[in-house]
Order: sequence, then structure tokens, then C-alpha cells
Amino acid sequence: MQDAPPDAPEGRFFPPQEDASGQWTASRIEVQAPGSMPELTTAHEIGHFLDYSGLQQDGSYSTEAPDELLRLLLAAIKETATYKTIDEER
Repeated sequence: MQDAPPDAPEGRFFPPQEDASGQWTASRIEVQAPGSMPELTTAHEIGHFLDYSGLQQDGSYSTEAPDELLRLLLAAIKETATYKTIDEER
């Protein structure tokens, strides 16, 4: 099986689009099967989906909203050993 070029993304999240009824729906998430970690890439892309349409209802990224509780949650997550381990691997 041929690997993807090194600069190719292993996963892509296509942001939700507003349909005729005004509802926001995700168009799709793509993950390359021959990627280095398809399961982790899938979880990563699902995170983008939740950020974009699972937490906010207006079709915007929740992490960019001025929400104090979300800011505190993200700060707490970034202090965990798991987050720090993953961040070191980048």
C-alpha cells in the first residue's frame, strides 16, 4: 500500500453548511486509511466537528467564542498529563 505524500493531511473536516431549513449539518469527515494513526486522526476530526457544531448552535467554532466556562475547561484540559504528552509529540 502506498503512503500519502508527507505534506498531505491525514484527515479533513469539512465544516457544516446551513441547509434550507436553517439547520447546520456536517458535510463530511475524511480520514486516510494508510495514515500513521487513523484512529487518532478520526478522534481529532470528530473534535473539530464537536467544536464547530456540537457546542455552538450558530455554525461557529466554540473555541473562538468568548465563553468563560469553555475557556476554563480548555485551560484545565491543557494541564492534564495526557494533553501535555500529546502536545510534546507534535
